[in-house]
Amino acid sequence: MAEPKVKYDRQLRIWGEQGQSALEKSSVCLLNCGPTGSETLKNLVLGGIGSITVVDGSKVELGDLGNNFMVDESSLGESKAKCVCAFLQELNDAVKAKFIEEYPDKLIETSPSFFSQFTLVIATQLVEDKMIKLDRICREADVILIFARSYGLTGLVRISAKVKLRIPVFVYQLMHLTVVLYAELNSYCDYPEHTVIESKPDHFLDDLRLNNPWPELKSSGISKFEIDDISLLHSVNAENSFAESIDINVSDPVAHKHIPYVVILLKMTTEWAQNHGGALPSTREEKKEFKDLLKSRMISLDEENYKEAADASFKVFAPQGISSNLERILNDSCADISSNSSDFWVMVAALKEFITHEGAGEVPLDGSIPDMTSSTEHYVNLQKVYQAKAEADVCAMEKHVRNILKKLGRDASGQNSKSKL
Repeated sequence: MAEPKVKYDRQLRIWGEQGQSALEKSSVCLLNCGPTGSETLKNLVLGGIGSITVVDGSKVELGDLGNNFMVDESSLGESKAKCVCAFLQELNDAVKAKFIEEYPDKLIETSPSFFSQFTLVIATQLVEDKMIKLDRICREADVILIFARSYGLTGLVRISAKVKLRIPVFVYQLMHLTVVLYAELNSYCDYPEHTVIESKPDHFLDDLRLNNPWPELKSSGISKFEIDDISLLHSVNAENSFAESIDINVSDPVAHKHIPYVVILLKMTTEWAQNHGGALPSTREEKKEFKDLLKSRMISLDEENYKEAADASFKVFAPQGISSNLERILNDSCADISSNSSDFWVMVAALKEFITHEGAGEVPLDGSIPDMTSSTEHYVNLQKVYQAKAEADVCAMEKHVRNILKKLGRDASGQNSKSKL
């Protein structure tokens, strides 16, 4: 049997170890294993769901061979639940699988407590009165219920859970902490609050802090480029920083074309600020002039690093601080934690503390850097600078989490909170 990290490598890149762990701890019950239910369960089994239970009292008929890939001619007359369960077990032997030869309608009427053992119940092709009864049963047991019914190429899916409706509408990723913004809607149908600790969004902008570099990265002794008194630019003692150690005016053409674009932008931004009263380019004309300034420093046409700097110059102009969407989460009433607050909201409260104190208005640094034209030495050293800052931010976040848990009288000595950061 393959190791889980190897077996599930592709999906681990999507939802991470925490998402996979949640999947492996889940127990799913399928009612009626026709084509809709079987295909749904197949996708969960391939993903590594913890356990499945297939409930169906019917036998495999000739018509099933044309719409269900999990039965064949040798299955005719056999228990449909048994055949589908055996097929699914072959797809992933790490999943615990069992079947019950019983019609779901009867089980709903005679054994309502049966459903309380599951994380999720998937009910397919049920009639309305049975759906209503099952919905009541699952709500009382606090079990999530999904109804699915197909009619050829059309169908319906309904989700039911016993909590207030909160639908995620925005995902913001910072390091390994992902915050989900939600919208509360008025509806007769309830959904659970869905909070994601770790996510892999399709689009993620590299957090290089070129608009607000910290001392170890920046090319001068100031902490921000926005300065009221231009004389400060000349009076502050320079610090030992990464960017400061690199000469972008080096005469060696090989060395010149292997300076990371991060350093080029930091140096050129400081130069621009010195000549423009401490301000960054703001107008369209100024931004174009800044790009032209970058290109003017090229000593040959094949210097990809300067082209990368021009393409990434918008990161220098980006506004500092947090987005309005994240601010809405931080100001949510749930961020005022209590003894009943979930781990998610504890971390939101800790994030709020970090932004106010260590972050000085910024979120923790992600710590990763994109591939870029650079010498190996410069790139590795640049990685170390970003990773060191990210690790320091994680430590600060962990400290805030532990302090909050301590105030709530909850265990702060374990590794649970740290594993989620």
